[in-house]
Amino acid sequence: MSRLTDDITEELDQYDKVMDTDDAAFGSVTEKEAQVNMAAHDFVAAVRMLLERIEDVGEPDVNLNNPIAKLQERAQAHGEPMPTYTFGREGEDHIPTFRCTCVSGDYTRVAKGKNKQTAKRRAALAVLEATHG
Repeated sequence: MSRLTDDITEELDQYDKVMDTDDAAFGSVTEKEAQVNMAAHDFVAAVRMLLERIEDVGEPDVNLNNPIAKLQERAQAHGEPMPTYTFGREGEDHIPTFRCTCVSGDYTRVAKGKNKQTAKRRAALAVLEATHG
């Protein structure tokens, strides 16, 4: 992430130099050109502020919205067996509901979804919630 923000910052610095040179070289500009220049400067300032916030936040947690991976990593970290998932299907052929049973350690939870992946994610999340996140 830092490499990207550094590259963007460098580009913005170069842009600022060009804009400052243009402003000084041309001196008087039309009202429309002045508005465009002001908007460009405001945009650059906004991007710089956004880059500072990105740096403050740091790298995102890749498992923030992935309870399946989070549950698997937790099992690995504690030397436990990997979670297991079994699936079932209910309902009409044209509107099926999938059922997933997730077993991790002493916890078993069942969840449903419109597809297997949704049911699996919900079951993993239910186990994580049962173990207090």
